[in-house]
Amino acid sequence: MNNAIKYKAPDRRPEIHIETYSEDEFMVISIADNGIGIDPENLSSIFEKFRRVTTSIEGNGVGLYLVKQILENSGGKITVDSTPGKGSTFKAFLKLDGSIRSQEKDSAITSF
Repeated sequence: MNNAIKYKAPDRRPEIHIETYSEDEFMVISIADNGIGIDPENLSSIFEKFRRVTTSIEGNGVGLYLVKQILENSGGKITVDSTPGKGSTFKAFLKLDGSIRSQEKDSAITSF
């Protein structure tokens, strides 16, 4: 969510939509924004350590790298879908164990 605010579009009010749901053996947290988006040529590198697609916005290039490492080390993953000028959607897939899957709830949606 921090990146959704940092990379907001200058010409419109920022919107962030958060949704959670279960998919297969994962709990998914989806965060979508209407920010500046990410150019297709940068999508494959945004999860690399110290990689920044711009230096005009404050940051050190480790946030997305750490999120990816934590998720992968616990059996999950992170994905991104982005359109320049429209916004991005990041999905964090958290691996569920058997006891959690048996207690799954309906999805929850929050917007800011």
